[in-house]
Amino acid sequence: MPDLVETYPSERYPVDNASALGALALYDRAFHADHQGLIHRGIQALQQFQEQGLLHQSVGTQGHALDLPRGSGTFLASIFLAPADPVFSRELFLSGKQLFQSVLGFGIMREYLPGSSGRMDIDSGPIFLGAGVSSTGFAIGAARIHGDQETFSALV
Repeated sequence: MPDLVETYPSERYPVDNASALGALALYDRAFHADHQGLIHRGIQALQQFQEQGLLHQSVGTQGHALDLPRGSGTFLASIFLAPADPVFSRELFLSGKQLFQSVLGFGIMREYLPGSSGRMDIDSGPIFLGAGVSSTGFAIGAARIHGDQETFSALV
């Protein structure tokens, strides 16, 4: 089984693991510690749970996806992973940009890949006509971290 921590009974959430990896990287910087091996294994595990560059939201303990890949988790993971692995963080952000749409001059991010849909939940927040509130909000932060002024401005 990949090195993802079980964060809910019988479920592993890639974005929760991304948060732990980012926090561990910040700890290493603050206290001159070295957990690079653990961080590297965690990143490798996360990379296994991508579809079209987006992270699956939930994974079972046997390593199978329990949910579709989603914008909210992908963009939030991009933010969390910036201190742990800036390259992978940027890859997630760039992959997530496929969810961008312009509606009446306003930029939004879809929650799900084009051609797929899912339900609204506590992670996504409201989804209106495919646009995810959390996906859009987290994309603002990821765009800012990765210096994408055009996407940042369109979303803000």
